[in-house]
Amino acid sequence: GLAALIATRRRLGVRGPAHTVAKLIDPFEGQSVRVVPLTHPPYFPNMRDCLADSTTPALLMRGSEGEPTAGPKRPLNVECWRGSAWEEWSEPRPDEVPLPEIDAASTARWTEAALAGKRAIPTTILKLVDWLALASGQG
Repeated sequence: GLAALIATRRRLGVRGPAHTVAKLIDPFEGQSVRVVPLTHPPYFPNMRDCLADSTTPALLMRGSEGEPTAGPKRPLNVECWRGSAWEEWSEPRPDEVPLPEIDAASTARWTEAALAGKRAIPTTILKLVDWLALASGQG
């Protein structure tokens, strides 16, 4: 049912409430960390309230086109819900890191080199990985 509701975006040309519902799904019943991106700041208070009704950890952050994004050239600010309280975490704008051209093949080559330790990974991306581990209780 959720897939059919989300598919209406193509007809309507706008996101609907199904996208918000999809962000709130907890398929592992508390054994995961929900990463919830929002594009519009006015939605943050409502989403905080929804996430706080659960014991499942969550990272709430600004997103890009509905996706959670640790931008390699901008500061990273995340709100973390763990247990019974919100925490705010931030990482300043990273030092300049050479990035690939914006196409799939270049990005794949850059990612392979970064994972092999041959390219520097922007600190915001590394920090988001650390915060995910911390939110999950593994960090």
